[in-house]
Amino acid sequence: MTTERNNSSDATAIRLLRVDTKTLGVREDVVLTVINWTTPTPLPFSPNTVHGIVSVQGRMFTVVDLRVLLDGESAPRSSKQIVALRGDEQLALAVDDSNTLITADYSDEHNDPTALFEQEMSIDGKTIHLLNPAGLFNAVMKGRERRKRRL
Repeated sequence: MTTERNNSSDATAIRLLRVDTKTLGVREDVVLTVINWTTPTPLPFSPNTVHGIVSVQGRMFTVVDLRVLLDGESAPRSSKQIVALRGDEQLALAVDDSNTLITADYSDEHNDPTALFEQEMSIDGKTIHLLNPAGLFNAVMKGRERRKRRL
């Protein structure tokens, strides 16, 4: 496990996510849980960035295919874990590995709530993009209209 220690009060826990050869990060405080891979149930008419849905702790989560989201094209699905995120959107991420936790400086100043990434970090000489949970839903839907409840 790689750990970067800082004496700053802005230090926060970051979970590193590996997807193919890419490494991303997500703040640990937005992670609900990590489970071993279970095949999601496909959703009809969903964007290609969505694997489907899975039940995690009795709630249904939409599993996002980060490979498609980042590269724009579908690849063979070989994910090994699902990272369920906290929040109203109930999103989860399909990843190859998410077992590394680090501590790094984090600042939420000047963050665009609609952007896919909150900020860029340098850890052990590698650039890590920190996912923005608020912007993830917009990136997955890419302008599709969300179904609204009938009254």
